[in-house]
Amino acid sequence: MKTYRTLVLKYPLEKLQPEAVVQLLKAQQEFRRWAEEWAKSGGKAEKPTHKPLKYFAREFHQAAGALEWLRGHVIKRGFKPPLVFNAQLRLDDERDVSRGVLVDLPKREVRIRKWGGGTIVLPLSEGAVRWIKERVGEGGRLVFAMTWIGRNGAVALYVALTFRREVTQMTPKRLLVVDLNALHNGVAYAVVEEKRVLERSVLRPHI
Repeated sequence: MKTYRTLVLKYPLEKLQPEAVVQLLKAQQEFRRWAEEWAKSGGKAEKPTHKPLKYFAREFHQAAGALEWLRGHVIKRGFKPPLVFNAQLRLDDERDVSRGVLVDLPKREVRIRKWGGGTIVLPLSEGAVRWIKERVGEGGRLVFAMTWIGRNGAVALYVALTFRREVTQMTPKRLLVVDLNALHNGVAYAVVEEKRVLERSVLRPHI
């Protein structure tokens, strides 16, 4: 079974060059227009063929396949999706494999690329670095990143880093089943192992 956890980072637009803000907003609006058509078609609209929209549509499809809520919100609720990037986490001196987002822990920075306007470099706080290391320590892996310019109070650039880890679903072998439906008749309980009842009894109230 796969579980996902996401860290959302918020950056004031002053940390970006004004030209980058304009270009990023343009890319975001163009992608959302395509996503609206994709939603109206029930997810059957043709994929775009020009960059960077082609890249964003491909990565969105992959993320929507992993996160059913993302697909459902866009199609059923008109949710305006973020720009989705494939991502790499650098913990030490690993080779840069040219993903859309590079999270570089040694340099304490996030680099956003492949959006059609060069590279955006943003700092990582100590708290963010600590959170990421905790996810890695529990077996998590950075699978994709999302960015958007939006308003949550002040208008800002948001970067969401999504980690995934495999977990083993626990299946109990022995259960204690308790019936509290009518306390005046007593409490019935049973111990069940797989399909066998090992013990059953009724505790009656003392009057």
